[in-house]
This record gives sequence, C-alpha cells and structure tokens, in this order.
Amino acid sequence: MKKKVLYLFLAASLLGSGGCNDFTKDYDISPNAPLDTTMPLLMSGTQLSVITAYTGNLARVSGIFTQQLAGTDQQYATYATYLITESDTENEFNTIYQGGLINAENMIKRGTNENSPYYIGIGKILKAMLLGIATDVFGDIPNREALKGGPGLAAASLELNPSYDPQRVVLEDIQTLLSEGITELGKPAAGLLPSSDDFIHGGNAASWVKTAYILKARYANRLSKRDATGSATAALAAIDQAGLIDNDDDANALFTTSPNSLNQFYAFNQNRRNYVKMGARLVDLMKTLNDPRLPFYATPANVAGDYFGTPLGTTETRAISDIGSFYASPDSPIPMVTYVEAKFIEAEAALRLGQTARAQTAYADAIIAHLSKLEIGVTQRDAYLTANGTLSTNAATAFNQIMTQKYIANFLQIEAWSDYRRTKQPPLTPDPTGVISTIPERLPTPQGERVNNRNATVVSDLTTPVYWAQ
Repeated sequence: MKKKVLYLFLAASLLGSGGCNDFTKDYDISPNAPLDTTMPLLMSGTQLSVITAYTGNLARVSGIFTQQLAGTDQQYATYATYLITESDTENEFNTIYQGGLINAENMIKRGTNENSPYYIGIGKILKAMLLGIATDVFGDIPNREALKGGPGLAAASLELNPSYDPQRVVLEDIQTLLSEGITELGKPAAGLLPSSDDFIHGGNAASWVKTAYILKARYANRLSKRDATGSATAALAAIDQAGLIDNDDDANALFTTSPNSLNQFYAFNQNRRNYVKMGARLVDLMKTLNDPRLPFYATPANVAGDYFGTPLGTTETRAISDIGSFYASPDSPIPMVTYVEAKFIEAEAALRLGQTARAQTAYADAIIAHLSKLEIGVTQRDAYLTANGTLSTNAATAFNQIMTQKYIANFLQIEAWSDYRRTKQPPLTPDPTGVISTIPERLPTPQGERVNNRNATVVSDLTTPVYWAQ
C-alpha cells in the first residue's frame, strides 16, 4: 500500500547525527537515506502522509466509533469495544509527525529559500491539515517547539522534548497557517511550480485556496460549544470568501489501480477480509430514509439484494454488507475536504445565527451536491429532497436534521466522529460490550511520547473530551 511508498519519502526527513571520531565519520550515513531532497519529493511525501492519515486506520477506527462501520475481527473487534491502548496509536502519530509534518516544514523552508510561493502555500495548508487531524484525535499536541530538527543538524541541537501546546493554541496556529497559505498562493507564480507531484490538486493554486477556506470554516465551527456566535460568524465568513461552486472544489485522496497506490479501504478489505464491515446504525438509518445512496455505500448482503450492517455489540459477518464499490474500488477517491462539508457547515452556522433562510438553502444544496456526486438520478433525488430536504421550523429539530444528513454524507471521514463528539448528533448508543460506557472522546497519547518526551501531556482516559468538545 501507500505506506511502502511513503517510507521512500520519509528518508528525506531523517535526522543526521555527528560521528564520534574520524574513524567512524560518515559511516553512519546510509546511501539509501539521503540527507537532502527536492521540493517535489517533499510535496509528494507530505501528501502521502496526509492521505494515509485521512483514509487509513484513523478513518476505520473513527468509522467504528460512529457506527458507520463495525469492527468484526482481530484488533478491530477489540477497537469496537473501545479498548485502545497507547501502543495502538504509535503508527498514526508517527505518520503525521515523522512523515507528514517534518516534510511539510522542510518544504515550507525550502520554498522560502528558493522563492517558490506555491510550495510555501500548499505546504502550510498541508501542515494545517495534519495538525488538525492530530489535535482532533489526541487533543493537546506538540507544535511550536516541534519540527526543529532537519537534515545535517547535530543531535545536541535538536529539540527532542517539545512541549505540548493546548488545543486552543493549536487551533489558532491552524488558522494562521491557512491564512498564510492563502496569502502565498495569491502571489504571482514564481520559482518552481508544483504539478504532478501535487496528488490532490495538480498544482492548481485556486483549488488550494478553496480548500484552505473550507478548512478555516471547519476549524472555526469546531468551537461551537466554546463560542456559538463567534464560531458561526467566522465559519460563514470563510465560506463567503471561498468562492465555492460545486463538487469540483473537493480535495480528495486519489488512488490508482497500481498495487502500490490502491484505495486504502479496498486494499484493507482484500488483505483483511471481515475485519471491518458496514455498521447497522448507518445502514438502518439509510433504509429508514429510503436513501438512494445505500447501494453505493454498501454491497448487497444476500442474493435478494438486501443490505445489512453488523448489529451493535456483535461481531456478526454472515450476510453482512461490505463497504460499497463507490468508496472501496481499487481507484475510488476518498473525500477529505469537500464542497458538501462546507455547505453543511454553512447550514449549521447560519441556523445558529438565526439565519434560517440561508440555513435552508445551504442544507438543500449540500444534499443535492452529495446526491449528484454519487450520480443519483433526478427522480430519486427529487423524491429524497421532498422527504428530507426541508428544515423544521423548530431549531433543535432542524439542527438534528443537518447533523444527520452530514453524518450520512461524511461516510468514511473522520469528520463524522469529530461532529459527534462536538454535537452528540445523530444520537448513538455506546457499544454494550464496551470497556467504557461512552463512545470514545479521543485516542490515548502514544507510548513513544510518554516514554521519550518528558514534556508530553499524557492522556490515557478515552472518556476525557478534547478542548473543543467540552
């Protein structure tokens, strides 16, 4: 899978170390681990880490927590009971930091030195995406004192024990990175220009600016429990500036049919069949709503063409649907930051500010856009809109409608878990066999950080909400 390719790029960020004496000088330098690299390699390496983080194990685990998926065998059956230890999160933390963030930081530095604003801008946005996913799942994380190492620096000069920044500060830093990225991408093209090394937008600066604004809206909206009015105002301001048009504005994780770049859900299911199945909560909800997207989300569970998810608290795999071909074919794209998400954020924020007409328009636009993305026919689309596309005049009911439809549309995206922790919508019943009595609010601090970073803020209690969910 992509992790194999990822390691080739991780070599660019390995830290050099000084030899003890002349006899050993340079003998610790591997010819297969270069100490220097290029901006295109840094771009590709960073994006592979982003794609791995957004569509790999974190997406599977969060999908199990939100009951869009079900963990039915091996470690995933354990995750379904909310038993996740600090050793289980090592790979994800390392992918974000040792792979993505260090490459993004080096790309920003090199872009600055070589007067290449597009690499700087995209690098800052990618860094914001990685910090965002890290703080969403771990809470407080290292940032301002992190990433100080680099090729050729002696070990004694490195900050090996970076302090953890409070999540509030990390969210501020994310907004700053996104604003700076937008500014860089607004400059005249200069220096080296990204192209095929940019797997997400192919070097299109305008598309990256739209992605940055959607992310600004996402992380403004995260603070709805902390500042309902301010977060809504900031989210709408970002969306207004984005200039969004349709689904072509999406930032997707793109895959190919090559064995080394397969869709991660497809590849996982091929190698570990029956570890993860469709969850009954989502399948039953879509059946209740007569949702025409269900055949795209799930495979038929039997010859009669029925769809079933694994019931909560069980590991049933017989006559249970797998993830459908639209999302889990070899080269199916997986959404990461989308027009649909932006429209649902707009609907929620507008409703919170009492702008009911805008909320209604954005809500309907979001549903239409997602149905169109799956190429649902006009007749089915209109029938679904007639049944589900009008917000209630009751604000609480309308809010539940928005979050329920967003939950459906955000299938296989970590955003669904973030939304649930923030809003507790749509209602979910914790797994009755769980080792804790609530759906996890976070993942535990990785073991490597507890052991090796004396300044780490260590949290092992999965019931402790992160800052924005308090």
